Amino acid sequence: MSDSKDKLHDYLKDNDWEKELNYKLWTTKGARFVAAKRLEKMDSHSRVALTFVTTYLIILSIVPAFLNQFLTVPEALIGLLAAAFSILILVYSLIESSRDFKFRGHLMHECALSVAEQYNRLRQAKELEKATRAKTISEVTREYELILKGAENHDPLDFRIFQTQNSDYFSIDDKSESSIKRKRFVTYFLKYWIISIVPGLLLASLAFFTNFAKP
Repeated sequence: MSDSKDKLHDYLKDNDWEKELNYKLWTTKGARFVAAKRLEKMDSHSRVALTFVTTYLIILSIVPAFLNQFLTVPEALIGLLAAAFSILILVYSLIESSRDFKFRGHLMHECALSVAEQYNRLRQAKELEKATRAKTISEVTREYELILKGAENHDPLDFRIFQTQNSDYFSIDDKSESSIKRKRFVTYFLKYWIISIVPGLLLASLAFFTNFAKP
């Protein structure tokens, strides 16, 4: 896999700011559209995980009333687990709400649209006369810098995902693409799967060993 910076270095060697700016606008808007979608998915995954944990708490709360005739689980243990799940839900809700994925995703999308607008201006400037073209390039540069200063930066993995979406340009093979996507899943989404599934497995294991693993 070739390093995408080589393409940028070519622009620097040519001392062609318009080409370099074109590259920066294209990759920035692409990476930030990816980041906006990632934040939207993280918000969805976070809500689903919270729903699962809340469901487990509800199940624990109805065990004494409805399931004791089928399952023999000490009430003290049920109370302890219910308290643990309540604390988990509280802490999880506070942490996730403070990260505000939905709002950040909206801002990231708006940022990508703003960069895309400047990218289109720069592309259209190719048809202008030299003096007007130079003025437009200067204006686009200034606007691009202001956009970057006023917005949250995307994560490096967002740019890597953008590269996989343009694998021919960045010379990314299938193996590298799979590795990037796997790293993205582990970094951003695996924790929500763990939160959603592991407590349920623990409850099922507890029920099994309490009732069916007796000598």
